[in-house]
Amino acid sequence: VGRPLLCHHRSAGAETMTDLAAPMPAATVEPTPEAKRAKWKRWRRRYGLAAFGGAIIVAWIVIAICAPLIAPYPPDFVDVTKRLVPPSAEHWFGTDTLGRDVFSRLVFGARVSLFAGIVVVMLGAAFGTVLGGIAAYAGKHVEEALMRFTDLMLCFPPIILAMAIAAAMGIGTLNTMIAMLV
Repeated sequence: VGRPLLCHHRSAGAETMTDLAAPMPAATVEPTPEAKRAKWKRWRRRYGLAAFGGAIIVAWIVIAICAPLIAPYPPDFVDVTKRLVPPSAEHWFGTDTLGRDVFSRLVFGARVSLFAGIVVVMLGAAFGTVLGGIAAYAGKHVEEALMRFTDLMLCFPPIILAMAIAAAMGIGTLNTMIAMLV
């Protein structure tokens, strides 16, 4: 038809070079110790900090789950005769102004803190994804309006904004999570 052919015609039954080649057995070569060390070093350089952070989170989750087994005292046990005791074998982190064991309160408090942190991160990710999808789908004017609103929110220091929202809403775990979400 006037165009050059990209490949020559061959008959339907013709064998190809791959059909003629003998099948090669799979080679199982054991990597050298130097190669293993180099691979581990590359992994550690690439994912080391993330793995360390993940290990800390997993450790806190295990501590929160095992809080009744780990804590030597109930978190709300008040003993006014042991107010402000410094750290000792009996009270590892000491006691507070009401005589409550600080270590026990820290271990049990991990449950509330982890729950609040996970909820805030998940809601923030979901809200950001939906907002990003709206901005991408709706077009130029909506995208610009959302970007200006985002710029307005980012011009305030986040900790000051969270503190102002928390002060306006009052005390409580739900109000704290709302303040962190904004």
